[in-house]
Amino acid sequence: MKKALIIIVILTSSAIKAQTNDVSINVLNFIISTYEVGFEHGFGEKQSVGLNVNFTNKNMFESGGKKYSEFNIIPTYKYFTSPEKGADGFYLGVYGRYRSSSSKDNEFIAYNPTTFVLTNEKTDVTSSTIALGALTGYKWVANNGFFVEPEIGIGKAIVNSITVSNKNAEENNMDKNWNRNDYLPVLGNKIGLDLRIAFKIGKRF
Repeated sequence: MKKALIIIVILTSSAIKAQTNDVSINVLNFIISTYEVGFEHGFGEKQSVGLNVNFTNKNMFESGGKKYSEFNIIPTYKYFTSPEKGADGFYLGVYGRYRSSSSKDNEFIAYNPTTFVLTNEKTDVTSSTIALGALTGYKWVANNGFFVEPEIGIGKAIVNSITVSNKNAEENNMDKNWNRNDYLPVLGNKIGLDLRIAFKIGKRF
């Protein structure tokens, strides 16, 4: 009985020791005024699951000063090929993305079929995207628990949806400079791809 208890304690201690918890920020996103925080839980020596959340609230379009906001949730799974400290080193993995955005007071020129007059109007545009992809990267973990981690991923936008508040923007828009698809991610709009690029710094607990 005592031997069994000792074995259970040893196995439990090893399992707890093999778990890691990492908190990070993506400093690369600061360049585009986007703020991202992430949490990653490592289990065993070679696997981890994570969740990254980022948001932005700024004028996305220079002409007209539209009010733009965006929110992303990015879950990840990683497999580390040759870890030294547990859940570190080179890895391969997969990620998902849910993205929502809102752009307010977007100006356009509409044609009124009743009065035969062109008018300046505004519309709000909201969009959402769901994407799946593969990623890779490398995590360097120092002895004090601080780490840096470049990461890149590429995937497919499987859902892209747009809602426009003013129906004239869809039915009677005469403005060649206004396109509803401009409010989708550039890659998702043009070629249906989703791109994930990050450079994280963080601390392991």
